Amino acid sequence: MGVVVGRLRFLDDGSPYAFLKSYCEKRGIAFTHYPQDLVIAVYGMPGLRVLNARGVEITGVAGNSIEGMDSDVYEVTIAGVTRPSFDEEFPEHSRYH
Repeated sequence: MGVVVGRLRFLDDGSPYAFLKSYCEKRGIAFTHYPQDLVIAVYGMPGLRVLNARGVEITGVAGNSIEGMDSDVYEVTIAGVTRPSFDEEFPEHSRYH
């Protein structure tokens, strides 16, 4: 199993902080945030779908998180990406390449 961390690109030009906060509040998902700095962290977001550049979903069995701030970047972490999916998607990090 592997852990994947990457920068998120939002399709909307709006505030990612506002989007994530609203999304979590509507669905009862716990989050930590600092509104004065537009910082938010969400650990364990049910239904989160992360797609690679080819549109293939990257999934993990051990959880996920999104952290970031509007004035910087947002990152997603997916834990427990299983083989062979991890090896195929990230061959440069595989011990089997």
